[in-house]
Amino acid sequence: MKINKNVTSLGNSIQLLKMIVGKTVSGIYVVMWPPLGEDNPRNIILALILELETGECLLIDTDDNQYSILVKEISKETHDYVLSEIEGRISFWMHHSDTNLPILKNEVFLVNANSTLGDKIGREIKSIILLNIGEEDLNPYGVKIIFENDSYIFSFSSTYGNSIQSERFMNFLNPLKVNEHLGNCLELDVNLIN
Repeated sequence: MKINKNVTSLGNSIQLLKMIVGKTVSGIYVVMWPPLGEDNPRNIILALILELETGECLLIDTDDNQYSILVKEISKETHDYVLSEIEGRISFWMHHSDTNLPILKNEVFLVNANSTLGDKIGREIKSIILLNIGEEDLNPYGVKIIFENDSYIFSFSSTYGNSIQSERFMNFLNPLKVNEHLGNCLELDVNLIN
């Protein structure tokens, strides 16, 4: 399988994912683009930031082409809210009118130990699976980060942008089927990619 050369960030993204297998997550942030006027929570655009005990901080998102992963190292993030406030922020934006509109910018939510993704903090990343469409080109639309006890976080592209989910967070899409209109999904261990 060859890497899709049209996605310039893909090779680097895969190398960064390989690098974090076996490392422990020390912090998690969820990044949300304000869903102004959106009528369906399934269409909310979310990205994931992982801080590792070794000091790296990675953004896991969707590349500009909407159907390919983007992983890049970033500086340590500051947050606007804690994750328990995300439903209130979603409601605020979904029901906000165009008058008196605040500045649209990403909102960053800190995941603390008591939140729905908090059980991943302090845990080692056991493996990472790429969600790939087709068997010819390597062009993954998502990743599944697996922790011990089969706990996981998905980050994947859908029609509207990137989404994230786990066993307990925003679990209403099937990441393995969300893009099946593009072809069958193959699950590929990132460490088996050359």
